[in-house]
Amino acid sequence: MSKEKGYIRLYRSLYDNFLWKDKEVFDRRSAWIDLLFMANWQPTERLVNGVLIKLKRGELFASVRFLATRWGWSINKVRRFLTLLETQGMVTQKRNTKGTVIRIEKYDYFQGSEHTDEYSDEYTGDTPANTVANTNINNLKESNTLKKNIRGGGRIVEE
Repeated sequence: MSKEKGYIRLYRSLYDNFLWKDKEVFDRRSAWIDLLFMANWQPTERLVNGVLIKLKRGELFASVRFLATRWGWSINKVRRFLTLLETQGMVTQKRNTKGTVIRIEKYDYFQGSEHTDEYSDEYTGDTPANTVANTNINNLKESNTLKKNIRGGGRIVEE
């Protein structure tokens, strides 16, 4: 099986699909994708029990109890899963009495950067889109260059 580099985006409308509405218990892969779905694609504010919570792009606010119910897991399993993701550098967590702000690390890298704003410039690596664009530009420059160095007979010939 070939493991191609790159990414896919999943539309949030998948939530409406019968497959996602299935009441089976989530596995870890499904829970990870669900976190990606729930993460905000732009900065937003949420009122939770009278407290205004500001969320950046790539963040979501959820209680462990909410995630446990949603995924069909125990509260301890959710805590262990989030800790695992955090130790792997996939998320960071900020807990408070109302719930947890979960930040998807490198959200822009995995989701593309056409919706970036002042909150999403923390990751400075190449996005897949930029990598493809840079590769295409370099390929175009090479193909437009008429000078090709061909070694033959101890001399360089330009085509």
